[in-house]
Amino acid sequence: MKKWKAVITACIVTIFMALCVGCSAKPPDDGAKRESITYTASAAGLEYPLPESLFLEDGNYPKTYVCGEESTISPLKNSCVDGQYEYTFHGWYWDVSCTQPFEKIPETSETPVVLYAKLSIVGWSGRL
Repeated sequence: MKKWKAVITACIVTIFMALCVGCSAKPPDDGAKRESITYTASAAGLEYPLPESLFLEDGNYPKTYVCGEESTISPLKNSCVDGQYEYTFHGWYWDVSCTQPFEKIPETSETPVVLYAKLSIVGWSGRL
């Protein structure tokens, strides 16, 4: 009887250890740490939703990036009419005041990123 208890205990310990090792295993995807990227618009230092019509159809606008890898983002259309307004894109920036130009997410970044599209309204279509 003691022998069976020892065998059962050994099996339980083995299963428990396997489960614990599985807890620290990488997620089912590639296992890389990812952080979010948020895109927003800025005009005259004010933040507002970015019109989707400004995104290039074949552009690169990921919702996440892999920590430890350099990431680049595509520019927006140079100009676009969205609703009543015509916008001109002046570049991506790290801050809402658009004083720190964005070139790429550095390899050392490990936090969520918010990018600001510097836009100016250059016209009004007259449509309501």
